Amino acid sequence: IEGRPIDKNLVSLPENLFDDMYRLAYLHLAVHQNLRHLPRMDGLTNLKSFTLAVMMSLQYVPRLDKLTK
Repeated sequence: IEGRPIDKNLVSLPENLFDDMYRLAYLHLAVHQNLRHLPRMDGLTNLKSFTLAVMMSLQYVPRLDKLTK
């Protein structure tokens, strides 16, 4: 999910967004200047790649220790 530099883009994400996304293997979040908090990622058990880029206001990234791949 990549935003545009001149737009407002994402401001928040639901806390349970990733709860049932066990098949998701790649997650790319970029250019969301107003996003401060990422939801829990416990449901992303198949995640192989996680990228964060140009997330200037991000203050919280959840624990990733349950992601085993």
